[in-house]
Amino acid sequence: MMILLLGFAWMRVFSTHILKSKIDAVYLNTPINIIGKISSHKTTFIFKVEQPFNAKVKLSWYGKNLPVLQANDQ
Repeated sequence: MMILLLGFAWMRVFSTHILKSKIDAVYLNTPINIIGKISSHKTTFIFKVEQPFNAKVKLSWYGKNLPVLQANDQ
């Protein structure tokens, strides 16, 4: 039971953190160029956007002949 409660507490903290990072409406539904760094190494990875706003977004790379991606690549 304690593990279940800790899981819900962790989910709440993590969800609150994610919901606090909002992207201005001007950037929604419009193609934009973003600059940032890869935060983890997978074909699905967290990308820390540095310009034109600060946020973390989850991106996926699909296709053949994928490039070698590493943490801190830009």
